[in-house]
Formats: sequence, C-alpha cells, structure tokens
Amino acid sequence: MEVAIAIVLTTLVAAFVLAPLRGDRDVGAKLSIRIGERRAGLEARKEAKYREIQDVRLDHAAGKIGDQEFAALEHELKAEAIELIRELDRLPTSSANPAVASTDSPDRADPTDPADPTDPVATRES
Repeated sequence: MEVAIAIVLTTLVAAFVLAPLRGDRDVGAKLSIRIGERRAGLEARKEAKYREIQDVRLDHAAGKIGDQEFAALEHELKAEAIELIRELDRLPTSSANPAVASTDSPDRADPTDPADPTDPVATRES
C-alpha cells in the first residue's frame, strides 16, 4: 500500500514539474506566427507609405502643391518609409526566407537618393 501511494505521489509531482516543459513545444510556432503577423503589418504599412509618396509626387506634378511643400512632404514620407524598412530588417528571418537583406548590406541602395534606380516608389506603376 505504501509503495502505491509513493508511486502516485511521484507521478503527480513529476507531472506538475514537467507541465511547463510540455507547453514549450508551441512557443516557437507561436513566436513565428507573431513575427509573421508583425512582418505582414509592416509590409502593409510600407506599401501604404509608398502610395502616399506617389500621391504627393502626382499632386506636385499636377501643380496642386508647391515645390517647398512637396520637398518637405516627400522628405517626411521617405523618412517614415525608411523606418518601416529598418523595422522589417530587424525582424528575425525565417529559414524559408534567407534572402532578406540586412541593413548592413553594402549593396543596399539609399532609399532617399532621388536618382536611385532601385527606389521602389520611383519605379512603381500606378
């Protein structure tokens, strides 16, 4: 009888102690999902920012805003887009997407350079 009680108590203690470890199996998956959701949100915000920049450029070309206002707005919007890109670059990359560039990449073009051919806003079609 004492042996049965000892076995039951040992089993209960082991189950209690090991319970947190069993839940850790899903932590990696949950973290990956949260990172994916964060990445998707930032990508959507980045695309919206690109559309804002394009709208400002079109308004300037149509004469709706002057040169000074255009320069200030474009500078502000590009700075916001750059920050979104930096946030995206800081997110951990998954093994499925190793091609994501880091901010330290020497071949990464300057997004504020108006003559930059890799400027995603300048090369986008409406």
